[in-house]
Amino acid sequence: MFLSAKLENLKTLKDVTINMSKANQPKSVVSIYGENGSGKSSIILAFQILALSVRTMEFSEKLLELQAHLKNGAEKLNELPFETMLFPLFQQFSSFENIIHSSRMIGAKENTTLQYTFLLNNNPGKYSLEYDEKGLVREELSYRLKTRSIVLFSITKDDVRFQKATILDAKLKRELTEDIEKLWGTHTFLSILSSAFKRYNQSFLKDFLLKELLVILDKFQKIGIRNDEFGLGQQLGSIKHNLVTGTIPFEEKETVENNVAALFTFYSAMYTDIVDVFYQYTQRNNQLHYQLFFAKKIGGEIRHIPFQLESHGTRKLLELFPIFVGLYQGETVVIDEIDAGIHDLLIQKIIENLTDEMKGQLIFTTHDTFILRELPKEYAYFINITDEGNREVYSVDQFEGVRVQPNNNLQRMYLNGNFGGVPFPMDLDMERVIELLGGGQ
Repeated sequence: MFLSAKLENLKTLKDVTINMSKANQPKSVVSIYGENGSGKSSIILAFQILALSVRTMEFSEKLLELQAHLKNGAEKLNELPFETMLFPLFQQFSSFENIIHSSRMIGAKENTTLQYTFLLNNNPGKYSLEYDEKGLVREELSYRLKTRSIVLFSITKDDVRFQKATILDAKLKRELTEDIEKLWGTHTFLSILSSAFKRYNQSFLKDFLLKELLVILDKFQKIGIRNDEFGLGQQLGSIKHNLVTGTIPFEEKETVENNVAALFTFYSAMYTDIVDVFYQYTQRNNQLHYQLFFAKKIGGEIRHIPFQLESHGTRKLLELFPIFVGLYQGETVVIDEIDAGIHDLLIQKIIENLTDEMKGQLIFTTHDTFILRELPKEYAYFINITDEGNREVYSVDQFEGVRVQPNNNLQRMYLNGNFGGVPFPMDLDMERVIELLGGGQ
C-alpha cells in the first residue's frame, strides 16, 4: 500500500524520507534496523498518528456510549464486553490533539509535516497532515483519477476546498462543510467523514461521494498498529471478539469456537508442549462468559493453564495474532520491536511464513539480526545518524557504495557496520561510575 513516507520535525526526525517502493510498487515488507534512540519508534509513530487520526470521532462516540453504560451500572457492561476492554484506548485517542501529544521535535520552529504516498487499485495517492504546537494546520488528499493526479480536498483553518467530483450532492457538501467548521482541528476530515456514515444512509453516501475516497478511508481505518503502549487492529480481518475473555450471546458461541480453533493451529505450530487451546464457559444472565486456557504437557501430565498466567512471549504472540490475520487478508500492519519477548528463531520463522503468503504490507522495527539471514535485501532498511545528528533511512538496494552479492551474509555485513545503524560503544568503567555515585572504597 505505502510507497513512501516523508516526515518533518517528528520526534528525532528532522527531515526523513523513507522509500518503500520498488519498480513503483509497494514492498510487501519493510524491516527497520538502527541503534537505540535512532528514530525507529518515531517512524512507527508516524503511521500510528495516521491510523488513529481517521478514527478519533469513532473513539469519541464510543467513549460517550461506554460512559453512559457505566452510569447504568456494571451489569450493562456485559452488553459491550469487547468495547469495554478498549475504554482506555477510546479515552486516550478521542481527539487529534491527544494523538499528537509530545510528537513534535523539541525546539522545532517549523510545523510538523507527515506525508504518505500510497498505491491503491494501481493508482498513486498522497495524504498530508501538518500541525504545530497548537494542533492541526492543514490536511490534504490527492489521488490519480484516470490519467492525472487530482487534489480531492485541501483543508486549513481558514479555507476548505473540494474537487468537484469528490462530493456530488450540494446539500451533503454543505453539511459536511458545516461539520468541518465545527469539528476540524479536534478531528481530521477523514475522521469526520467516517462518523457521517452513522448519520446518513450509507447507500446515499456511496452514490454521492467519490468511490475512491471511500476506499482510501477504509484502508486507512484498517491499518494495524502494535507497540509497547497499545494495539490497534484487534478486530482486523475475521476476528470480531476479544480472544482472551468476554461475554457473548449463546448464538455467537460458534464464532468464538472458530477463533479458538485458529489459535490452536497458530500456537501448536510453534510450541511442542501445547496439546489444546480451548475456552472455558460459564453462564451469566442468559449469556456465555468465556476464558482462554491452554492444555500443556507439564511434569508428565496435561495441565490446564489460564492464559493470563502464560509467559510474556506467549502473551505477546496473542497480541500480534489479530494483526497477522489482517496482514494475510491484505491490510497494512505496523509493529514496533516485533521481536520483543519472542525467541529469535521463532520470530524469524513467523516472518518467513508471513512473507511467503501474505497479501498486505508489513512494516516493523527490530534489533533481531537473525531475520536478516532469510530476508531479501530490498526489505532490509537501516537508520544512519550523520555527524550533525540527522537521520537517513535506506534499504540495502538503495544504499550507495555497497554491493550485496547473492551469497553475501547480510547479517554479518550489517553487524560489521557496512550499512550504518549499529552502535559502537566504548568500554564502560563501572568502578568510575560507582566512585561518582559515592560508593567507592
